[in-house]
Amino acid sequence: MVSPLAEMISRRRVSMDDKRARNGSVKHEKTCLVCGKNFETFYPNKTYCSYECSNKAHLDGMKAAKEAGRPTFTAQDRTCGVCGKTFKSHHYRRRYCSASCSKSAISAQHAEKKRQRTNKPVVLHEN
Repeated sequence: MVSPLAEMISRRRVSMDDKRARNGSVKHEKTCLVCGKNFETFYPNKTYCSYECSNKAHLDGMKAAKEAGRPTFTAQDRTCGVCGKTFKSHHYRRRYCSASCSKSAISAQHAEKKRQRTNKPVVLHEN
């Protein structure tokens, strides 16, 4: 069974391939590294025949990295920059525990910038 996302990507790819064929682009014969299926592509660096094969290769690579002991990002305990609550973050850039705290922080940053702009001393130029 093909997922709706894969079907949408496949339809878009076909229409883009038609456009490239009309423009005289060169097709390349390739063999998928995951399933071994032969396929044609306009991209010389393409290595997988479909979204599913690409995703499977990515997941297999992640599993191999984990088994080999290579570092991967794991959940870390963080402290929210707004409310001080402790939360687990699975992404290295996450600073707030929720969307509402993130919005509060952004609002505070905008208010601070506005305050700084309005408190600038007015310089009058004398001629």
